[in-house]
Order: sequence, then structure tokens, then C-alpha cells
Amino acid sequence: MPRQGLQQSDVPVNPDTEEVGTRIGYRSGDLPSDPISEAAARRPRFACGLRGGGHACAAARRTAPRTVRRRRRLTALIAQGCRELCSHFSDNCRVALHLLLARPFRRGDNRDGSPQFAVAVEDGSGNPRGVYVPLAPVNQKIGAMWPNNAPGNAYRNVYGPSKDWAAKGYVFTDGGAYNEPSEDFTQQISLFKKEGCEIAMGVMIDPDWTTFSHQCAQQGYKPKIMYGIKPTLFPTTMEAVGPLADGQTGTQWFHPTYPFKSSLTGETAQQMCDDFEKTKNMQWQQTITHYAVFEWAVDVLKRQTNLDDREEFIKRVQETKMADSLAGPIDYTVPVQWGTSHPTLNCVTTPCYGGQWRLSNGGKYQFDLVVVSNASAPMVTVQDKMQPMTWQA
Repeated sequence: MPRQGLQQSDVPVNPDTEEVGTRIGYRSGDLPSDPISEAAARRPRFACGLRGGGHACAAARRTAPRTVRRRRRLTALIAQGCRELCSHFSDNCRVALHLLLARPFRRGDNRDGSPQFAVAVEDGSGNPRGVYVPLAPVNQKIGAMWPNNAPGNAYRNVYGPSKDWAAKGYVFTDGGAYNEPSEDFTQQISLFKKEGCEIAMGVMIDPDWTTFSHQCAQQGYKPKIMYGIKPTLFPTTMEAVGPLADGQTGTQWFHPTYPFKSSLTGETAQQMCDDFEKTKNMQWQQTITHYAVFEWAVDVLKRQTNLDDREEFIKRVQETKMADSLAGPIDYTVPVQWGTSHPTLNCVTTPCYGGQWRLSNGGKYQFDLVVVSNASAPMVTVQDKMQPMTWQA
């Protein structure tokens, strides 16, 4: 079934001035093979912009003010990516709808007066511990790879001083605020070996994770758990790491077995993935879940009575109560309370799970992503128990 964006008839256009009552700007970050940005480019009412690799955030800093000025008739801007990327655009926009990736929350992390709203796909610490716990022999010493950037420092500030983790017996060894990209992790690997860390955790870009994985094997550091918070999202990264990636884990935010469906077409997560593989001739990607941001925007616009009224648009966003989307429920009517799906005023969260990549041994693709923990998403079915790293050559 074809997925529908905003149609010509949905938004009034003055043929003399080409002024649009409501436009939605869409920003795609450093994520590969995003079918939604391609779909947006074919919809005249979606202004589709920046895509890029590891330098997307740097490009965003340079282009955000100019790009938003060019599209000054935007009523709202849809952004998806890390917080750093989204903020560069939304800070120059009237209203922003975000899909934030890999962002740990802290109490008091709020922007009460800001017309920026987010659906966040990172739930903090529930999934990592849900993965670690089944491997009881692990010594709970974690070697942490937190780079000197916004995501890395956010994790450092949240996980490092965490009393919750310490109370459960976990000890973090910080590898230091290194700069990305990096080609040598000898210093960090030597430190982790010295401290006896049987868990390696990293919020790293894909090339650095690949290099780190290979250097760990070369230098004889073989932790039982390799937990990559960003790089393990994509099968292409696992393929770049090669057989060494067998057993690597991380927080994941989409899977074909998700029990959710599109609010626009009724398609299930599995149907979306099947369609993606047939259309793109490649393995399904977790970026498919970004479709939910468009579902959110359409839901808001359907409830909007005056397309030019910014204050009403903000009010409609705050009234969002979607029972279903490809990413799960999006409900801003839940009372704001830490530890719930509405932890801060301007943000709601969607379910995440602990996933492990395993060599398929002759399957359709080189690696398969297996659900091994649903500690933060009990509605997602666990497919198998967590297994230690194999460190295959």
C-alpha cells in the first residue's frame, strides 16, 4: 500500500504569490538509506533538505540559519537525528517537531518556554542493564568510550556520576574525551585492559566503532560485551566490522517484530520492512521508524483549524494523543513525570529494546538483529537470550 504524505489539496496555495498556508520542513541527519526523506522529496508540500554522513552536524551549523531563512514561510520544521543536529535548525524555526536519537535524559532537562517538541528514541539506562544482567559472570566493570561532542558529553554527564548504576554494582572507566574521527584507540584499550573491564560501551560514530573493534582484537582486549549506542543501529556497520561484530549489542529503536502499525495506512512494521527490502534491494533499516514523524505532523495538521495560526499549531502538538504510529504511541496528554513516557514537558519517548547482531551463517543477509532484552519495552517480544561476544577472526 503506498504511503501518503500531505497532498496538493491538503494545503492551500496562493497561485499568484505561491505562499503556502502551512509547510513542513524536513531535515534528515547522518543516517543512511532513509526512505522517508526520498518520499518527502517527491511531495511538493514537504521541503526536504540536508542529508549527510559524519559531517552532518557541522554542515547544519553552517547552513541552518540560511536554510530556514530561505524557507521562512515554514510553519513547522521536522528534524530527525542527534540533538546537536536538530537544534541547529529548530533554533532558527518557529516550531520544530523532532525525532531525537541516542539522547540520555536527566531530571530537569527541560525547555519549558521553547516551541520545540520531541519524540525521543533513547530511554536512558534500562536497555543496557537489561542486556548486561543475563550474562551474570560479567564483572560489571565498564570501559566507556565517550567522545568530546554533544552526545558523548551527555552520556558522560548522565552515566558517569549515576548513583543508580553504582548502586547496582557497576563501575565506569572513562576512556577520555577523544576527538572524532580517531584512528588510534591504544590508550583507551590499554586502560580498559588494566582495569579489567569486561564490558565496553561506546557512543561512537560508525568508522570509529569499526576501528575500535578491530584494534581491540589486535591488542588482545576481548570484552564479553561490546555495547555500541549508535553504531549498532545499522547492518552496514556490522558488515564493515566483519565477523568480529558477531555478538555486538546496543539500544535499538525499531524491529520488524514491533507490534505497531502506521496510523496512515495500517501497515505493520513487518510489512514496512518487507516493502523496504523489495524496493531498495537491501536489508531493512531502523530509519524506517522516522516515518512516525510524518504521522505525527499529519495528525497535528488534521486537528488544526487555522493553518496560519502558530499558537494553535503549538496547542495541537501539546494535545497529541496517538494510540499508534510506526514507532508506537505518541501521547503528550500523559502527565509530565520522570520515568514515564512523558519525562519532560516538550518530549515523549517511544519504546526501545536491547538488540544483538549475530552472523546469519548463510542467511539472506550477513547479520541478523535479534531482540535480547525488552526491559524498557515489555510489549516487544524477546527472541533469544543474550550471548557473549564470540570474537571470530
